[in-house]
Amino acid sequence: MNTYRKAFVVLLAALLGLSVTIAAGTASAANDGLILQTRLRGKSEVGGGDSAGRGSAFVFGLEDDSTTLCYVLSTRKTDGAPTAAHIHSGRKGTNGSVVVALTAPANGTSAGCVSEADEGVFADGVTAADILAHPR
Repeated sequence: MNTYRKAFVVLLAALLGLSVTIAAGTASAANDGLILQTRLRGKSEVGGGDSAGRGSAFVFGLEDDSTTLCYVLSTRKTDGAPTAAHIHSGRKGTNGSVVVALTAPANGTSAGCVSEADEGVFADGVTAADILAHPR
């Protein structure tokens, strides 16, 4: 599946409008050491968002389970707690389709793992490997 061709994977903390581009970085203990890392900026939200909102996101896979994505989200300087968080597929400057649902950062932080087997979390045809292999 190549729907991520030349696309950006965007993590959106919905309603706070924290929009970002996820860039690949390296670290240990994830699929071949790959961790996707980004800064969240409300002023980058397509259509407007919480302009003072800031945060960070880390998304990574597990060596022994290629169907799972794990993540750590943090937010600050927001006008309230995010009510949703998810990964979008789309070009920079656009709101693409939601491809993975995450837990919104209550009290400024959220962390967890989601599996392709979890009902309603991954969009049809999207895999954890797709997200990690094609972050742009």
